[in-house]
Amino acid sequence: MVAFHRQSFLSRKRVVFLVAFAVFMFFALGLNGYCNAAPDDTYMQKQERARILEREIAALEAQLDSKNKEKRELYERIGEIQNKLTEYYLEIERKNKELRNIRESFSVKLRSLYVDGRLSGLLQVIASNDVTDFMTRIDYLMKAASVDVESYEGIRKTLNELKKQRLGLMKEKERLSEVLKSVVTSELEDTLNAKRGELARLAAEIIASEPQFIQGVYPSYNPIQVYTAPDEGLFIGTGQFFSGYSSWYGNEFHGRSTANGEIYDQYGFTCAHRTLPFGTWLRVSFRGRSVIVRVNDRGPFIKGRILDLSRGAAEALGITGVQWVVCEILVPKSR
Repeated sequence: MVAFHRQSFLSRKRVVFLVAFAVFMFFALGLNGYCNAAPDDTYMQKQERARILEREIAALEAQLDSKNKEKRELYERIGEIQNKLTEYYLEIERKNKELRNIRESFSVKLRSLYVDGRLSGLLQVIASNDVTDFMTRIDYLMKAASVDVESYEGIRKTLNELKKQRLGLMKEKERLSEVLKSVVTSELEDTLNAKRGELARLAAEIIASEPQFIQGVYPSYNPIQVYTAPDEGLFIGTGQFFSGYSSWYGNEFHGRSTANGEIYDQYGFTCAHRTLPFGTWLRVSFRGRSVIVRVNDRGPFIKGRILDLSRGAAEALGITGVQWVVCEILVPKSR
């Protein structure tokens, strides 16, 4: 009897041990699965660092654009001044030519007086019929002698004014050239390139450790083609975000089959992702703009990129090349 009770006690101990072991393994595996599904602290820190870098890059790009705009305006102003200086040079040359013509005309008249003799003009005045005729001839001779002098003085004053204005423009050109030298963008470009390089490396690390999301979409909202931007009011955010570099694809793939068998339409609101289930909806945000797209293809297959947008979605966001975007997984509202 004692032996029976002893054997029964040992059996109960084995059962308790097996149950405890099973519970332990269940929680251990469940916890491990939870940890695999949820992003770790390092992943979240990298995401936050990427967002900070994105803001810093945007600020640096704005500064660089401002400086480049200032440089363009200075170049344009210097070019306008140079064109004006060219006009002044041509006008000054014309005035100098007029002065030379007046001097030559005056020299011809002097030679004519010398050839005719000094008394010919005086004899004509003395031969006047009356006082009125006398005064008229005197006035004519005086005016004839003063016309060349007045023309010469007028042109000379204009020429001096042109030279003065030209000198002012030359000084303004020198001043703007010095200002242009002070607008230095090399240091800013170096900093920007360094930030972009860091962000590219960080994006690659994020992609390498990207959690495998499993949320799909409800079958109640699953059109084959999305030709217009979906209404955000039809979706609920899941709070699951990821970010990285996004590109877009268009013409050469238009009309071809996507990875899920659909015909790719570059003007639709779709995207390609390497791991998200087909039919997953994403809100893609870029510098204050956002658009909702549906995953219907696989890609991108270039290192450092997380998403390939359709041309229509990229144009709606204002993306023309490769840009850093923030994505949130969405689910349609129940009907």
